[in-house]
Amino acid sequence: IVFYFRLSKDDIFEIHHQTTKFLAQQIDFERLRP
Repeated sequence: IVFYFRLSKDDIFEIHHQTTKFLAQQIDFERLRP
């Protein structure tokens, strides 16, 4: 949690965006698996 204070709001937003995109890809992968 401490490292968040060193990040700008844009950095946090980008990390959140990348994480959300990654999770979405993982969910799609699970869904497509037979």
